[in-house]
Amino acid sequence: MHRRVVNEAVLALTLWPEGPVLIKAAEAGTDPTRPDVEFVRTRGTGGESVYLPGSSLKGVLRAHSERLARTLGGEAPDGAPRLSCNPLSSAAEGPNYACSARLRRLAPRELTGERVYRQSCFICQLFGNQALASHLRVADARPVGAVEVEQRASIAIDRIYGSAALGPFTYEAVTGGRFQTQITVRNFSLAQLGLLALVLRDLGEGRLFLGFGKSRGFGQVGVAVQRVVFRYPGCTLRGGALASRAGATIGPANQVYGAGMFPGTGGYGFPTPDTAPLPPEAAVAEDGWGTVEARLDADPPAALTALWQACVGRWTDWVQACVEGG
Repeated sequence: MHRRVVNEAVLALTLWPEGPVLIKAAEAGTDPTRPDVEFVRTRGTGGESVYLPGSSLKGVLRAHSERLARTLGGEAPDGAPRLSCNPLSSAAEGPNYACSARLRRLAPRELTGERVYRQSCFICQLFGNQALASHLRVADARPVGAVEVEQRASIAIDRIYGSAALGPFTYEAVTGGRFQTQITVRNFSLAQLGLLALVLRDLGEGRLFLGFGKSRGFGQVGVAVQRVVFRYPGCTLRGGALASRAGATIGPANQVYGAGMFPGTGGYGFPTPDTAPLPPEAAVAEDGWGTVEARLDADPPAALTALWQACVGRWTDWVQACVEGG
């Protein structure tokens, strides 16, 4: 489902450290005045700065999504709808082995986009696997304004003898500042947005952490969704309704539509019907470039919360269908 785009959700996020955060650079620098373990950095128009890599954020989002999916969906037998596979397992380890390993058993002529998506678990459908590209993209979180970076010292303790095994060594930790990033989900279902909303809620409430030293109290961040934009490329507004350029009516413009509501998507197994009401505060209009956009700011917060709760309801419905099917 990457040859065309029927819908797209763009979330603008702000993150900030609620304590020390350290995402280590891959290699140590050559400057002897710098700490032994440096925070990852990038260069931009404003010079060098620390940042939160999109790959680190996406890894945390996927890991917690898998955790929630397995908690609710359990281990379904092979052939049944599954919420999450075990991406580290092989075909010899039982029915819940990795989607990538299972899809490799198919002949090349059988690897159609529709079949690969349909036979991937719910998590792989969103985050991808070796046969399916991810539908979710996380941009690097760049700092906005000043960032507080501290230098600290520590030692590593030998687990057997209880003595110092390494150190002392110095490292950096970000303790203050704001970072902005963007999450984009293409060809989404509302159940996928519902799961993403739960993960972002848990991230903001300190139930999962970023980077190094999680067991030592590092990695807790706050998160806020500043704005969400739903885009429908190739659609237009006709008499208060969303319609395709070919003339097919999708439905009232004051709704959010999952990918299964658009023509030509029936072979992918998207849920239908798949709609949720847009809050009255959402602004729906054509952008002048052949796309209909629905914009919703986080102010007032209740409007965005109501939308996420509606999407969580679709996620709950999908979980129930998988459990009953298993």
